[in-house]
Amino acid sequence: LKQALQMDPENPTARSNMSLVQNAFNKKLETLKSSESDNADHYFDLGNLLVEQQNFAEALVHFQKSVELRPEYVGAMINVGNCYYMLQDYNSAIATFQKVLTLSPNNQIANRNLSHLYGLVGNNELQQLYE
Repeated sequence: LKQALQMDPENPTARSNMSLVQNAFNKKLETLKSSESDNADHYFDLGNLLVEQQNFAEALVHFQKSVELRPEYVGAMINVGNCYYMLQDYNSAIATFQKVLTLSPNNQIANRNLSHLYGLVGNNELQQLYE
């Protein structure tokens, strides 16, 4: 809807649906925030909603909780690494993506992200290793 409004700010369908979608988003966010759970997916979903708001620090906490509840949760671990990246904590991001590779040795996302991160920190040898 945001993209549709960027292309056509007067789009009546996008304009009318935007508030409905935003209200549903806010309701789901508040529901997840206000309830405790022992389900890793609960915190994963909450983290993803916070990423949508570009609240990477708070999202990181919830992705970490998700991994704490399910240590083999590769998707949540990747999101931990992505949050570290967005927070410019490159060493923690690298460590996280290395951990992903211990659980999923051929993970393309982790390899690609490690290549990019090693390039950022100036380690060209490791950057090429993970390409």
